[in-house]
Amino acid sequence: MKNRETTKEIKRGILLFDIDGTLMYRTSDSLSAGKHAMDEAGFILTGKKNLADYIDFAGATDQNVANQILKLGGIENPSKDLENEFLAAYSSLISQHMTNDSYTLRGKAIEVISKLIANNFAVGIATGNIKKGAEAKLENTKIDHLFNLDLGGYGEDGRIRTDIVKAGIKRITDKYEIINKKPVIIGDTPFDIYAAHKADSIAIGIPYSHNTAEVLRDAGADFVCDEIDDTLVDTILAIFSSE
Repeated sequence: MKNRETTKEIKRGILLFDIDGTLMYRTSDSLSAGKHAMDEAGFILTGKKNLADYIDFAGATDQNVANQILKLGGIENPSKDLENEFLAAYSSLISQHMTNDSYTLRGKAIEVISKLIANNFAVGIATGNIKKGAEAKLENTKIDHLFNLDLGGYGEDGRIRTDIVKAGIKRITDKYEIINKKPVIIGDTPFDIYAAHKADSIAIGIPYSHNTAEVLRDAGADFVCDEIDDTLVDTILAIFSSE
């Protein structure tokens, strides 16, 4: 019997959002859940405490953080297997600490994502967090229901953000027929901008903390929107209407 040909659902375009600093930010001065979990994973594998204190997490990927912490713990050349062991330990710990952490959504994140979905965009995540960490943060802010987490790029997908972005794009294009082929990447750091361009995508910068609008423009952002609000929706609609 001949198999019926399957037709992919058609989407207008691909939008991938970073999480930390872009969709949400921390509102607590206490040690973050992620940092707690990284410290504990580091202690499990190296016997040394508080190694995450020496890491700059802005724009980092969890694979890179794992490598840095293991080196700080005295392991000169951590193997890929050891990095994966670290990330597995971190993955088992992150949710335990998330209940004591506090994140706030930026701007009108729920309304913005909902409008973009209603406009037939394939909306996903591109983050340096491993998938389990991303899921915990999205659940913490009650925005997880808006994303299919199988359609995104995560810390497991690569040491550099370009690989993560490309993985997210591929997962979406494997599932959907995309009308406008050039994806749009939304993030708050120069690393997001660089990764977008290396993945042949359009970069929208969302200023946060020391990554000001000027910093993001200097990094090459194609567009800068001050907040996750209707201005971002209008910018995205204008990008795709001009293609």
